Amino acid sequence: MDGPKGLAGRRPAPLVAKKKGKYRLRDFTERGEDEKLGLPEDGTPAPLIDALHRILWLVENQPRALNTFLDEARPDRERLRLLAQVLAGTALGRAGWMRSVTTAAEAGRAQETARQLAGAD
Repeated sequence: MDGPKGLAGRRPAPLVAKKKGKYRLRDFTERGEDEKLGLPEDGTPAPLIDALHRILWLVENQPRALNTFLDEARPDRERLRLLAQVLAGTALGRAGWMRSVTTAAEAGRAQETARQLAGAD
């Protein structure tokens, strides 16, 4: 979890926050503002969760920048849609194994983003 390649130390915007030996997943409101989040690095695609967090943040804060980000990041839109559905609980029959770390509002945004990405090419 720790270290430069760990979830708590990875840059930009670590996925996990560590405080007093306890770990907590950070959501898109904490990570999405980082302009490098979700962009390829040295020709390697960014993790899908990074792209999704940046997309969700952009939808809420800078919607006009979304198309530019998608052009630069070039995420696999089908896999991104599936990830958004899983995190929102829709791919697992509404029970949603991530429900405990995903607020209802975040789940709604993830679902809406998944629908938009499914229709976008």
